[in-house]
Amino acid sequence: MKFAIATLLVLFAFQSHAETVRIPVGQQEKSGEFISTPTTGTTKAHVKTKYGEPMTQQGPVGEPPIYTWTYSDFVVYFESDRVVHSVIKFTPKVTGAGSTP
Repeated sequence: MKFAIATLLVLFAFQSHAETVRIPVGQQEKSGEFISTPTTGTTKAHVKTKYGEPMTQQGPVGEPPIYTWTYSDFVVYFESDRVVHSVIKFTPKVTGAGSTP
């Protein structure tokens, strides 16, 4: 019994700690530049009118039918004819040219 308690104490003493950094989606933007994306419930026709033709269109997939339209800065997901979600594409920061670690 003493060995089990001692083992537990050692495990808790050496427990590693990790920090999770969460950035709200609304704050995830390109270099302070605001990127407008379609809002939930918007029709395909309105998205095309406001943002133009997408670079690519995929779908339908599944039931209900899900469509994916890809633009240069974001991706839009539709269920049938309505936007269900839009996501800004991740763009990694580029460090200075010629810099070496």
